[in-house]
Amino acid sequence: MKPCAFVGQPLTSHIEGCLSMLEAFTRKNQGYFEVASRRIRAALGERTVEPEKVEEMARLAVLFHDVGKAYNYFQKRFDDNCSSNRVGFQYHEVASAAMCYKFLSTQPKWASVEKVLVVLSVLNHHHAMRNPCKMISEGDDRGKVLGIVKEGFCEGDLPSTFEKFNVNLRGAVLRGEDVSSFYSWINGVRKMNRVEKWLKLYVLVMNPLIIADNLDARRRGEVNEVRRAFIEEIEEVV
Repeated sequence: MKPCAFVGQPLTSHIEGCLSMLEAFTRKNQGYFEVASRRIRAALGERTVEPEKVEEMARLAVLFHDVGKAYNYFQKRFDDNCSSNRVGFQYHEVASAAMCYKFLSTQPKWASVEKVLVVLSVLNHHHAMRNPCKMISEGDDRGKVLGIVKEGFCEGDLPSTFEKFNVNLRGAVLRGEDVSSFYSWINGVRKMNRVEKWLKLYVLVMNPLIIADNLDARRRGEVNEVRRAFIEEIEEVV
């Protein structure tokens, strides 16, 4: 079953479940990506990102959002059946975003604007619980992320899922220098945010990811009372 996303759920199952929820959202909300495209175009002036590309950006964000959990630093807490008495994935979103950045950096078809919006959506998909951009700006977590990466990556059957979307997962696995490169890049993005307000539009890519992620949580029966009202509300959009 490894790598595991949660107790009793392999990471492949979670990612594929989220992709399925994204497809359901897209079918029911066909105008969402058109509206997102117009908002991005209004913010960027002459530059534009077509609706089909925004949809592809959301799909890529879903694909990468939890892949950082596959590092052995986290997986060693699970047995082969994804059972565990001590579950925690702090900083997995930073590793996931760094892997997404590494992949996009090898793809000429992705413009700088598109790359920024996708990576920020992955990085911030847990920002209700913690602020990764603040952690990065303070710089005290880089060593922790390096420690995660140094323990190696548990790929399991993940590569086949990524291959369906023409993503070479093995090529995105991080080395120490990749972490340093990502931190340099994301700090540059943060400085850019002082003058480029369009950066905040990453939420247009992140919204479908948040919906898909939470609805897959409902599918596996992991919904506590605090989240129940939110889950019931977003169920209406798929």
